[in-house]
Amino acid sequence: MRSLPTHRVSIAERKAANEELKEIFSVSDILVNEQLDRIMVQFKNTAPDLYAASNNARMIVHYSIRYEKEDKPQSN
Repeated sequence: MRSLPTHRVSIAERKAANEELKEIFSVSDILVNEQLDRIMVQFKNTAPDLYAASNNARMIVHYSIRYEKEDKPQSN
């Protein structure tokens, strides 16, 4: 019996690992979005600093945008 080349085996292992990662990220997104966010709402009034820190940590920052262009006044 011939064994598969090591390269082919590593590709198959990597593909399987990537599929597993997709599932893990999906489950973690559900946990964060549906459960953790709901839990944090109870701290909105009792611990506003904690609530604000949680919301700030959950913000998505687009690092590809380095600055925002200012609107120049239109000249007549």
